[in-house]
Amino acid sequence: MEKSKPRGVRVAPLSSRKIREVAEEFRVIFSLPPGNVDIIELYEFGLQSKGWDYDIQEDNLFPSDVLALAFPDRHLIRVKQSVWSGAVRGDRMSRFTLAHELGHLILHNSDRLGFARHHPSSPRSHNFYEDSEWQADRFAAELLIPASELSGMRLNASQIAVKYGVSKKSAGIRIYSLRKEGYLE
Repeated sequence: MEKSKPRGVRVAPLSSRKIREVAEEFRVIFSLPPGNVDIIELYEFGLQSKGWDYDIQEDNLFPSDVLALAFPDRHLIRVKQSVWSGAVRGDRMSRFTLAHELGHLILHNSDRLGFARHHPSSPRSHNFYEDSEWQADRFAAELLIPASELSGMRLNASQIAVKYGVSKKSAGIRIYSLRKEGYLE
C-alpha cells in the first residue's frame, strides 16, 4: 500500500514514526482530547491562536481535482467551499482533507506544495517516505486516528470509523499500516 507511485513533490524524508511523533505533539499543543477531532473547531480557533490562517473560497477558483491547498511559508490553508461545508456536516473525506492540509502546514516548508500535484517539474521518481502527499496523508491518519489510542484496543475498521469520524476505508488502511509496523497485533 505505501509503495505506490509518488503523487507529490519530493521533500525531506520522514518515517511513519517521526510523523506519528509530530502528530502526537500537535495533539498536545492544541489540547486535543482523545477520540474524534473536531477539525472545524481546530481550524476556527486553534490555527489562528498560533498565527496560522485559512480561507474558504468558491469551488470554481480551484482546479476541479483540487480540494484544498496548503502554503506552509505563508502559514495558510485555502479550502474549497464544498469541502468546508462537508467537514461542517461531518463528511469523513472532507475531515480527512482538512487534516491532510494541516499535515502540509506542519511538515513542509515550500511554496511549491501549493501546486505539488500539478507542477510539471515535480519529480516522480522518489521514495514514498519522501513524497509530500504520502507524508500529509500519514499525518492526517495519525491526527485523526492516533496510534497510541488504538494500542491495546481490539477495534475493527467499522468501529474505528465511527469512533474517530473517518471512513471505513481509512480505518482499514490505518489498521493495516499499524499491523505492518508491528504497532498492532
